[in-house]
Amino acid sequence: PRYPPPPDVLDVQELDATSAPLLSAALFIGRYCQKVNDDFMTCRHENANPEACVQGGKKVTRCTVDLLKKIRENCHQEFTEHWTCIDHNNYDLWKCYKKEKAFRQCMLDKLGLEHVVWPGNFPGRNIGKAKEPTKVYDIPEGQVNYEANSWDWEKKPTPSY
Repeated sequence: PRYPPPPDVLDVQELDATSAPLLSAALFIGRYCQKVNDDFMTCRHENANPEACVQGGKKVTRCTVDLLKKIRENCHQEFTEHWTCIDHNNYDLWKCYKKEKAFRQCMLDKLGLEHVVWPGNFPGRNIGKAKEPTKVYDIPEGQVNYEANSWDWEKKPTPSY
């Protein structure tokens, strides 16, 4: 493979976002862009040459850019409040649950996208043991249930390191 690839190969609109907005939008990027993400990851898994998958990577980027535009057009305030909370709270996500909840509800109401925690939706991967999806917005405030694990959003998490 040639490194780096020629500029025309990498000609795609870049994401105009830092890590906090991307983390906030990640609640929906995976679902909205699932087909192109799956195709890209399959390509990467099957090809030792990264250049073989550049076109798939461009599709992933375009899909993400498209979703970010839709988020900004439809849920700008809720999105901004959520990612700003993440940024200002040193990425302690539990401190931003109420902002996240409002953002999730806006995305459901205006774009029909719901954030569903369903660890079993990755065939062939051992990610969790859930048999049915859990609609996060249906869980009583202050608690998220991932199978046997529950999380109290009012308590600060204990680092596992």
